[in-house]
Amino acid sequence: MQDLWEIYRDRGLMVLGVGNGVNQAGCLTWIDTHGLTHPVLADPTSIVYPQYGDGYVPYNAIIDGDGVLRFTDSGFDQTAVVNTIEQALSELLWIDHAPLKDSEDDVNPYTAVSTITSLHSLVSGDLQLHWSVDGGSTFTDVVLTPAGGDNFSADIPNQVYGTTVHYYLSAADTGGRVRTDPFDAPSELHSFYVGVDSTPPVIDHEPLGDQVLATWPTTVSAAVTDNQAVDTVTLEFTINGGSAQVVPMALERDGVYAAELTGSVAVGDLIEYTITAVDVAATPNAVVDPDAGVHMFHIVDPIPVFIYEPDGTPLSGAALSQELDAMEIEHDMGTTLPTNPSLYSAIFACLGVYSSNHALSQDTGQALADFLDHGGRLYMEGGDTWAYDPETPVHPYFYIDGLSDGGSDAGPIQGAVDTFTEGMYFSSYAGGNSYIDHIAPLGDAEAVLLNVTPQYISGVAYDGGSYRTVGVSFEFGGLVDAAAPSTKYDLLTGILGFFDMDHIIVLFQDDFEDGDTSAWSSVTP
Repeated sequence: MQDLWEIYRDRGLMVLGVGNGVNQAGCLTWIDTHGLTHPVLADPTSIVYPQYGDGYVPYNAIIDGDGVLRFTDSGFDQTAVVNTIEQALSELLWIDHAPLKDSEDDVNPYTAVSTITSLHSLVSGDLQLHWSVDGGSTFTDVVLTPAGGDNFSADIPNQVYGTTVHYYLSAADTGGRVRTDPFDAPSELHSFYVGVDSTPPVIDHEPLGDQVLATWPTTVSAAVTDNQAVDTVTLEFTINGGSAQVVPMALERDGVYAAELTGSVAVGDLIEYTITAVDVAATPNAVVDPDAGVHMFHIVDPIPVFIYEPDGTPLSGAALSQELDAMEIEHDMGTTLPTNPSLYSAIFACLGVYSSNHALSQDTGQALADFLDHGGRLYMEGGDTWAYDPETPVHPYFYIDGLSDGGSDAGPIQGAVDTFTEGMYFSSYAGGNSYIDHIAPLGDAEAVLLNVTPQYISGVAYDGGSYRTVGVSFEFGGLVDAAAPSTKYDLLTGILGFFDMDHIIVLFQDDFEDGDTSAWSSVTP
């Protein structure tokens, strides 16, 4: 729902989370854990939920502008939710307007253009522009005139230098709806300044961290805005202090400019860069980011493993970390995906099991898909991610068919013949065990882990050539070790071997007497 909030909030959608049976402290924890920016209200006595829900949580209800309940459903059917939102918004009176910017023109009028739509007929005399030069105390009203299609326009007369103009738009339809832009006008107003422009552009850029060869050439992007308009944005960079290269940054979308850092690089190389933006003022203003010095990063070898564990009741992350420590394999761990996942050779994503499981967002799914496109290795586990949760851009990379939502039926779990899990048998499973997805391989993917009773496939591996994946529907941390090779250590070793990463596993040595090699153990499959 956070994604929908970000997409539709400027079109009039309000997303309100309700913590059914949860107090305020619990809601604040939920907000912090999931990075929510929409409101979440505590409902410790469950007053709200029974008014709309009759299924299991999560439960979604969509109420339109007239207070009519348009949609209710357990879980999250993204297509149905989006279609309902789009339909409800299409029935609203809506003003779409790009606010006027500052101007150095004191001769010509300033034309405000807007798109006004409604399911009902518009009341032409009530489509107005209201402008003021006294801070909004009094307004001059101008009727908007048709400009083709759903577009309307009106002019504000030219003003002398030093004038700040405040204004807003209003509209009404025959359905009785009234709308202003800004939404809270006249308490909130648009404004622009007429006069000499001495304000430079603003560059919003997240400096690049260290990069790996797999993602080179690397793209530098920045959001650049100006009180009038941006003229040019350029990227200047050097490799190992060599000659400076200057390349233009192209406007891609919504004020975001981008360009590639190019050239031949190797591990250990140092890249330094700056971004310069110039505006369209009569006397152009320029700004450089950073304002002093340069941004810099190195080309590095990837860290072997990142454990991504957004699971609400973490179990597998600690188990994976323990086994990686035993193998002396460097790894990092977190509840959010790294900004640059390609700094790691493999990612182990632990999404959990209902009712504290985590559903991948579309953005995170795309980030993981991009990671695989750069040759990454991805292990992903989750009881609902294959057959119940919405598919994200990364799911097709696994070549897994989610057959059913399953039940509380995980374990015993055994390996599959002629795969890296052959001979493994975990008679006990102590992880999450609700709605364990039943899955099957597609195409050239192969089943590598099998549930014994009832019989179904719970693990699938796929060799995509440039990338590799393993997807399972239970929790790695829930496996109870038996005799080798039926241990979590052996299973992780097999996964790393399938990922073509077995060369990073350190051979270990038990206590032995000089000359006695019987206690040497190799974990290389």
